[in-house]
Amino acid sequence: MVAAECRDSRNRFAASVTELMWRTRGGHGLPPRWLADAVAVQLSGFTTQSLAGDLGRSPDQVARVSAQVIEAALASALVQSS
Repeated sequence: MVAAECRDSRNRFAASVTELMWRTRGGHGLPPRWLADAVAVQLSGFTTQSLAGDLGRSPDQVARVSAQVIEAALASALVQSS
């Protein structure tokens, strides 16, 4: 039960962040599901562990990479929606 609650919480957080970015940047309607998936991946502990633990990136570098990936995905989704 705890695992399901954690998964649901992560999904809600990623969806909320995605919807906020989408609206802030002028997106209409709901953001595409793939954008929420991309955001969820970048915010996951697995991404952080891979970049920091496996590739030796600093916390600042991890944050910059994730921000760049999210920005690129958001820009692409906005172009596709227009």
